[in-house]
Amino acid sequence: MEAVKTVVLLTLMTLLMVWVGGIFGGQSGMLIALAIAGVMNFFSYFYSDKLVLRHYHAVEVDELRLWSAKQLAGGMLWSIAAPKQALSGICDRIRPC
Repeated sequence: MEAVKTVVLLTLMTLLMVWVGGIFGGQSGMLIALAIAGVMNFFSYFYSDKLVLRHYHAVEVDELRLWSAKQLAGGMLWSIAAPKQALSGICDRIRPC
């Protein structure tokens, strides 16, 4: 269901960009807007997780920082036989790294 919502949202954003491109540039503006929207959708779909983590200056959690969280996540992943995933944490003034 999440994939369907993502596809619908990206499609609507593409149509909006193409419509605005058509208003400002006619048919050539629509083609340029479609190309830009295609590149933006590609990066949004495949790299959104990395962009958000980079925006918040997240660091990968090691065993010393959040051992209990790693144990919890490792236990959940082991129970569904999924590959191990990296855990990231956000550092700020309240929770320093």
